[in-house]
Amino acid sequence: YFVFLSNLIANGSSTTVESNLATTNDESDLSTSRILVNRRSTKKSPSQNSLSASKRKVSIRTNPSTSSSSTKTAISSSSNHSNSSIVKPSHIEIPHSLVAVVVNWNLPMHYWLKIYVFIPIKQQYGHFPSILITYLASALLHGFNFQLSIVLFSIGLFAYVEYGFRRKLANILDACVAARACPLRSSCENHTYTYWHPLTIIVNVFLCLLSLWHLTYLGQLFDGSSQETIGYSWQHVLDKWSRLNFASHLVVIGTYAIFRSL
Repeated sequence: YFVFLSNLIANGSSTTVESNLATTNDESDLSTSRILVNRRSTKKSPSQNSLSASKRKVSIRTNPSTSSSSTKTAISSSSNHSNSSIVKPSHIEIPHSLVAVVVNWNLPMHYWLKIYVFIPIKQQYGHFPSILITYLASALLHGFNFQLSIVLFSIGLFAYVEYGFRRKLANILDACVAARACPLRSSCENHTYTYWHPLTIIVNVFLCLLSLWHLTYLGQLFDGSSQETIGYSWQHVLDKWSRLNFASHLVVIGTYAIFRSL
């Protein structure tokens, strides 16, 4: 080694060797640093990939929850009545309409028939056939007998006519007099005359009394006797209504004629 150094010194190339050694050391340091950087990058890239993958998983996981929550919100907001109650007596004793009586008499039964009977049949056959089949299903579930069935069919027919009549009346008067009450009574966006306007109050009170009269007429078939639970014959039902001159049915027929002519 010393002989080699002495020869290099003798040749005057020590500076060259030092520069070569420095260059070699720099190149080796540079290559070493590059190797370290590459190793670090290779170590970081899987973590970054896993991080991006985890972010994707999180986004995928959050999207269904968001969609499901929005769906639940839509479902909860589409229903106007609370599912926690079975019946709302105030909507029956002082009814806004016969539609309100039908809906609030038995809320779970109403929603079940609406979802599984009324809507599927309406999509295929239309509005009126879906009403008839829905009330037929309701009659079967209540215990099929002529007396109860004819009352349920009459309520369905009366409510159907009332709904169409009051919908057209609300459009003509531009007032909140439809069979289903407007959600915002003080500031309705659809009608000029809101719920508390004198014109709206007069019309709604008259139609409320008309609904009570229809219910009283239909209730004449139920007299509290033991035969009521079994069901009266069709002769008894027709005899009862004939004594009342079929007044409620005639009024509904007249209402239907007016509603179709408007």
